[in-house]
Amino acid sequence: MRVTGKIFVLTTLCLGIALSPVISQDIVDKTSSQHPDIKIGSQEIPKAYWEGGDGDYNKVLDYLIAGYPGKVEVTFLPSSRLNRFLDSGLVDCSYISVTPNSETMEFIGPTNTISVTAYTRNGLKDIKKPDDLISIPFAIDVNLKSIARQHDLEPAMSLQSQTQMISLLAKGRIDALVGYDYDLDLLVSELNYTDQLKKTSIKFAEFEDGMTCHRTEKTQKFREIVKQNLIKARETGFLREIFDK
Repeated sequence: MRVTGKIFVLTTLCLGIALSPVISQDIVDKTSSQHPDIKIGSQEIPKAYWEGGDGDYNKVLDYLIAGYPGKVEVTFLPSSRLNRFLDSGLVDCSYISVTPNSETMEFIGPTNTISVTAYTRNGLKDIKKPDDLISIPFAIDVNLKSIARQHDLEPAMSLQSQTQMISLLAKGRIDALVGYDYDLDLLVSELNYTDQLKKTSIKFAEFEDGMTCHRTEKTQKFREIVKQNLIKARETGFLREIFDK
């Protein structure tokens, strides 16, 4: 009886050892399928959001994705490539983005409200309406070229880099630039151009930004966690601390 008992225990132990990798792998696979890796596409905002940075939008993204058990990978891309990647499904979500015109996408936001405005040099006339830009050379954020078309305006150039536009304005190469107020306000201050440049009165449009994700089974759990974190960010005042400075 003792020998038989030992053989039974040994057999059970060996069987358990043999099956343990299978059981472990099954748990990993189940967790992976429930919380798959998520790819987020983004554009850089100097001083506010960049790879490995600690800018305002970096802090907000960290808050929004906190608690998601799967891997979240963020890839920084130029605007045209980001749009192609999102449309083709090569990225699951886009951050920072505005409300999409698509039923297959879900907008999770807002995190911040931004306006399209113009900057000019100190000493030049204020820009109060679109027509004030007709007779002067100005640059526009490449992502906002549609704004110029809506108002029949002809920018001297359209650029990806807000920093470059600010530099051109300060040097007198252009007399105004059009872009997102949050980006420009921050950069003009951070780059010490406040004594040379000023924000004008015009407001072309206003947007609410956030995150846009494909409405798929793959992103469902991720979207649920982001939405829960967004509610918490509002209720705790986290977003106000970040953006209402």
